[in-house]
Amino acid sequence: MYTLTKHKKRGADGFKDFVKNLELFPSRTVRDMIMITLLEDPVYLKWALQNRISFDYFFNLEIDEVLKTYEELTNPLMIFAFALKGTPEEKDFIESKLPTPLQRQYWEEAETRDVSFEQRDTARIRIMEVVFKLERLGELPKISWTIPPEGVLNGSAYTIDTDGNFIQLYDDGKTALKGMVEKKLRVGRWEHYYPNGELLAIGYYLSGEKVDEWTFYYPDGSLKSKGRYHSDKKHGTWEETDKAGNKYTLTFENGRIT
Repeated sequence: MYTLTKHKKRGADGFKDFVKNLELFPSRTVRDMIMITLLEDPVYLKWALQNRISFDYFFNLEIDEVLKTYEELTNPLMIFAFALKGTPEEKDFIESKLPTPLQRQYWEEAETRDVSFEQRDTARIRIMEVVFKLERLGELPKISWTIPPEGVLNGSAYTIDTDGNFIQLYDDGKTALKGMVEKKLRVGRWEHYYPNGELLAIGYYLSGEKVDEWTFYYPDGSLKSKGRYHSDKKHGTWEETDKAGNKYTLTFENGRIT
């Protein structure tokens, strides 16, 4: 399971790496990371998403900066084609950020490529790996950061009373998390909330692991999914509702869809 422990130990540097990781993993993995972090520490995640660096950072580079990135890539034309072909930004970006000879080569390369979602995902990750490397070396514009308070960085921004009642609040005072802890581990019924105040999930923990029945909601309050956990993994039949309101069921065995 992806956790924040290693990032929190490194303070601001760990926070920056967590934000960058949101661009350096496949989209499906990032969705899982976001959900895990939302349950683990929603306040940390809120700050991370406010700092998120999208692929627009690359689109906004100057011509010489794009060429620096291009030169660092292996098979750059192919990677550019996978990353850009068929997107709304493609034509303007290629014509404004690549010299004429490379433009012709790009269009020849792109014409031969049928690009899948996974290929686009992978190509953009490769580009962002180079972008972050060059930014770290001072060869690209520095990323502007809004670093959260120390209590958010190290995970101490919560209160626990003498009875073990845990509560964490967002910056505006809305509840983020509440439940019980024993020996620093989550136990019993917990409530998780989105930054807008809507309920994210209600579920149960045993010694820090998700167990028994859990119910998840969308940010608008509508039902998202419902099922059971066993030893922190989905197990058994889960009722799911997509954003369009379509209902279906999935069956899990120790976290894997069967």
